[in-house]
Amino acid sequence: MSPSTDPADLLRDIAVERVREAAPAGPPALYRCELGGQWNAAFFPFGGVVSALAVGAMRDELARPEHTPRTIHTTFCSPVADGPLEVEVRVLRAGRGMSQLQATVRAAGSDDAGATTVGVFGAPRPGFAFTDAQPPRCPLPEDCTPPEPHPDPETTWNARFFEQLEVRQWGMHASWEEGWEPGRAESLRWMRYRVPPRAADGSIDPLAYAPVCDTMPPSIIQALGPGTPAFFAPSCDLDVHFLQPTRDEWLLVQARTHHAGDGYASASIDLWDRDWRLVARATQLMYLRVGVTD
Repeated sequence: MSPSTDPADLLRDIAVERVREAAPAGPPALYRCELGGQWNAAFFPFGGVVSALAVGAMRDELARPEHTPRTIHTTFCSPVADGPLEVEVRVLRAGRGMSQLQATVRAAGSDDAGATTVGVFGAPRPGFAFTDAQPPRCPLPEDCTPPEPHPDPETTWNARFFEQLEVRQWGMHASWEEGWEPGRAESLRWMRYRVPPRAADGSIDPLAYAPVCDTMPPSIIQALGPGTPAFFAPSCDLDVHFLQPTRDEWLLVQARTHHAGDGYASASIDLWDRDWRLVARATQLMYLRVGVTD
């Protein structure tokens, strides 16, 4: 897929404006934004983008910079389309060292369930520091290759979301490629936003972790091999643990599908930077729509 001439800016596009203050024992705070189709998968915005939008609104409502995102859980109840959106935000608890909030994203004026995210924000605290997970054996992005484009440029496989990223992959294949053998259900891709989503201190804003943590389906194809039937894998949920900051624009997205059955698939992502630091970890349950092409 050829990238658009004007890449989208994630932080700008998911920025929200508060239009209603929270009332004691009354309605929650209300935020609005306009999300364009540049962050869409086949039909709707990537669930990780919707999650990032929710986390940004919760962060604005909390207004405590020392409390950074630590973990989120998003449940996708009904599709959230691009266009005008509303975000209802509730502060469940605002503590000295840790705070919990809830945000629901839906189309403006809609009564749909939308997507609800519960987030935990916390300040640094004394404890232990180590990483037991081992990074994969993968070269740096300069030594990896761009993904193989789909032979049909009009296919719904081509998500506009990926126009906003540079992608380099290692040891993985598309279902339409020939001459490769199935193996472990793992995909390895370096991803970099074309517009770096940097925070004020120069690090990558942790909001940017959630969208790339919502890219697990290609790991399924690696286990099934060439000729895998067309499928979509919408998200039932998405959990993201925000582990540590990085200033590196390139992030290695190591996705693994651990189990598939009954029309669902359970997967995880480890997110590494170029110094092989584990910056985030995500899990997800997807439901499979096999044979769907439009």
